[in-house]
Amino acid sequence: MQPEFSRLISTEHIDSAGKTHEITASPAECEALAQRFSLEGILHLSASIFLQRESAGRIKASGTFTAQIIQKSAISLEPFSSTICEDFTTLFTEGEEYAEEIDIDSDKEDIDFISEGRIDIGELTAEYLALAIPLFPRQEDETFTYKNEPEDTENTQKNPFAVLKDLK
Repeated sequence: MQPEFSRLISTEHIDSAGKTHEITASPAECEALAQRFSLEGILHLSASIFLQRESAGRIKASGTFTAQIIQKSAISLEPFSSTICEDFTTLFTEGEEYAEEIDIDSDKEDIDFISEGRIDIGELTAEYLALAIPLFPRQEDETFTYKNEPEDTENTQKNPFAVLKDLK
């Protein structure tokens, strides 16, 4: 299956000096990613990624992405725009024999595998965007307030469905 935002880079062209790749999602790619991530929209997504060969079978990808997204507030359910800007680092390896040499407990970088001699930096960017999207988004000035019922002064039993009448 082809990812919505794909930018394939052949690993044979990556050397120890490294190279920076600038990528930007098209409007159609932004729309497809918004559907994938259940967003109201993605207005802009771009990344700057530096690829450098560390050793045989290992390539380091360090980058920054910026996205302007539209999502619904978890409090008011109104759509709003926000900007996400994140740094990321991933170490790509050609196979399990190389992966065994990597310190998996390291929290400095994520580990991924090279597929058919290529790295998809577009999908890499999309994955980091998905991780950065707030699970319970809200606008800066929004706060959640709970409407509490007044305490019952009598010892009468309350109807458990009484709170539903206020939701009309």
